[in-house]
Amino acid sequence: MENKDLHNEFYEEKEIDFFSKVNIGYTKSKEDVWSKMEGKLNNTPDVEQKQVRKQAKVISINWKRYSIAASIAILLGVVGFMKFYTVEFTSVNGETLSVILPDNSKVLLNGESSIQYSPYLWNFNRQLSFEGEAFFEVEKGSEFSVFSENGTTQVLGTSFNILAEEGVYEVFCKTGKVKVSGGVDFKIIFPGTLAVLSSTGKIEIAENVKPEEILAWRTNQFIFNTAPLTKVIRELERHYNVTIETSNLNLKEILFSGSLSREASLNEVLESVCFSFNLHVEKSGENIYTVSE
Repeated sequence: MENKDLHNEFYEEKEIDFFSKVNIGYTKSKEDVWSKMEGKLNNTPDVEQKQVRKQAKVISINWKRYSIAASIAILLGVVGFMKFYTVEFTSVNGETLSVILPDNSKVLLNGESSIQYSPYLWNFNRQLSFEGEAFFEVEKGSEFSVFSENGTTQVLGTSFNILAEEGVYEVFCKTGKVKVSGGVDFKIIFPGTLAVLSSTGKIEIAENVKPEEILAWRTNQFIFNTAPLTKVIRELERHYNVTIETSNLNLKEILFSGSLSREASLNEVLESVCFSFNLHVEKSGENIYTVSE
């Protein structure tokens, strides 16, 4: 026991002697150390908070861009839908079809005719595509345009008849004023005037026009005044929904004049037409007739 105490006293004296010789080169007080540590602890959350705010700001900007892009895409989609969405009305052979447009303008389609237009853009742009034959009664307003394969008709408020089929383009003005364009030419026509697109691309004004002949289909009649038999046959095919073969007859050289009721049967009408030229009519198939010498 006594030896153990002596041993401890010996090492304690050695430790005191060792630490008394150590020189630590740090002169700051305990208060300075604690102050510095508190400053670091307080600054750390501020830096992290700034980083979080910066990151949140970047995310917000990205969402804003996505929102703008999505809005533009939706707007373009709506405009595209309004532009390309169209409605179409078509009349079959043997019937007339009445169509009222969004501005209350009226179109009466003859047989085998059609119109097509965009209803959503109508109030901004009164335009339609058309083929066949039709009579238009246009309400006053912005320019009204009818586009066909061979020509264009433009008006503000008027009534007129258009025949546009198989290379033929004819416009008859009943009231108001009509601008007819086609090929390399255009003409302004007035009531009682018929504009015809010629094979040379010029718009010519037909003479000796009889409105009752041009508009006869509206009153359920056939009225022809020295009309080529090709035109007569075409009118009969349209109205009766049949095919009439002509056995290589030169129908352009045969001119027909006469008035016939559309309520008569096809046989009655064909016999009346062919009788004048010593032509024969024969039914050669279902809805097929042959006219020969």
